[in-house]
Amino acid sequence: MRQSLALPGLAFLVGGCSIIYNPDHITGAFDGAVDSPPDSQPIDANAAGLTLTQVDSPILLEGQGTGASRKALLVIEGTNIVSGATVTITGAPSVVPDQPAIVATTNSDLIAVPVTAMIHSGTTPSPTPIALTVTVTQMSGGSPVTATIPWQLQELPELVAATGANAIDNTNPVQYSHVALSGNATVSFSNSTSPVIIRAVGDLSIQSTGIASLSVSTAGVSPTGVFGGGNGGAIGNNGTGLPPGPGKVGDASDGGGGAGLAADGTSPGGTGNQGLAIGDALISSYAANVGNGGGGGQKNGLSLGGSAGGGAGGTIELTAGGDLTAPAISANGGTGGNCSAGSAGGGGSGGVIVLRAAHIATLNGVSVTAGNGGSSTVLGNASGGPGSAGRARVDGVMVNGSTSPAVHGAVFDPTTPQTVSTPSVMVTLHGASSPNMFELHDVGTGDNYQDLPGTTMISVKFASSEFTTPVSLVKGMNRLCISPPGGPGNEESRNCVYVAYLP
Repeated sequence: MRQSLALPGLAFLVGGCSIIYNPDHITGAFDGAVDSPPDSQPIDANAAGLTLTQVDSPILLEGQGTGASRKALLVIEGTNIVSGATVTITGAPSVVPDQPAIVATTNSDLIAVPVTAMIHSGTTPSPTPIALTVTVTQMSGGSPVTATIPWQLQELPELVAATGANAIDNTNPVQYSHVALSGNATVSFSNSTSPVIIRAVGDLSIQSTGIASLSVSTAGVSPTGVFGGGNGGAIGNNGTGLPPGPGKVGDASDGGGGAGLAADGTSPGGTGNQGLAIGDALISSYAANVGNGGGGGQKNGLSLGGSAGGGAGGTIELTAGGDLTAPAISANGGTGGNCSAGSAGGGGSGGVIVLRAAHIATLNGVSVTAGNGGSSTVLGNASGGPGSAGRARVDGVMVNGSTSPAVHGAVFDPTTPQTVSTPSVMVTLHGASSPNMFELHDVGTGDNYQDLPGTTMISVKFASSEFTTPVSLVKGMNRLCISPPGGPGNEESRNCVYVAYLP
């Protein structure tokens, strides 16, 4: 049994003003197109003996199939399912299956159909899943035969506003059906120490004049890291964050070291107190990519002066299952403190930005600038060292707008078929020409993220903006995931699609 409640992957680049991919792969995107139904059923199929035994699809999420997102894929196991069978879904009028359904011809034991879950605008979502009834109907000797099986729909909140303040709980982030902030709407976050993660099943659009930018930056001269970033070291102390990234404390004649992330920080006077680079360019996990605080300065021999290091930029993620429209996004590091006696603090590193769209991403700038070291009026190397820039990644089939210094992740072309009758499928991936490597896995529908038997992990390196390859499938439901090396287990790094093989 492969029933799963896992959320479908959506769900996260070279610099430049605009990256335009082959439009042939975007026309008709997310239309739920499937292969033509087979011409005939096996001679031993008994239409009157229709049974349904199991749903192989994860729970249906409100918003799937909207906002240019990929439709959900309903796959049902059974017996004696014949060509021409139709699928209806009751329990929520907003759930609409495509027709015709596709039936496996080898053993008449599978039926699959793409499904759209329309958004329940203006309603309060139920915290418990809504019970759905899936009915398969087929003809036998001129009479209809039906069988039913349960499924579930999870309603989700919307974030829609054209005015006023909108509080977002970033301590316990939720997934939205879609996000549309316009007019002069504003947003605030409940916790200044937790990362900001906003994910939408459908589209995510922030085009409000009240939100010219979304910032998780440490502003100016400040030792306090924000939104998941480390703090600058107090006078006589190292910065905080993820070792060996934080800057180390300076001495009376050398300022605090700058924090590392995308690169090493800077060490004043060559004393080796800089923070070191951590993590990876593709941000394979938030656990390994954290903004770090700069090292604190030191008092002089008379126990006077010194200053704290700069705090780090935070972490922010915007993920859309369809189109993403975002304002300027910044995660800049803070400047180390200045001093007139002793040594100054090192600069904090920039933070982490992940922007993901399964379709088109329209952006207005990305900034992960390092914090400068503090200045000192003391002669010598008493000023602090600058920190390192942070990291940023942008995923999308088409990316419009300035994305430098972000790198590109990898996403599936939206025309990837949802149902095939052959043991492999040809997939096209979008990224950018770069030395970065990715792994393409067939991991099934569960949460263990192990390659399915009979499939092989494929190494992907983009020589241009597209990479096309055949992928082996197992019978029934398959989840194909592309991620940085190390496996697709981290939601922030993987992008996935569902494909059913019905022989």
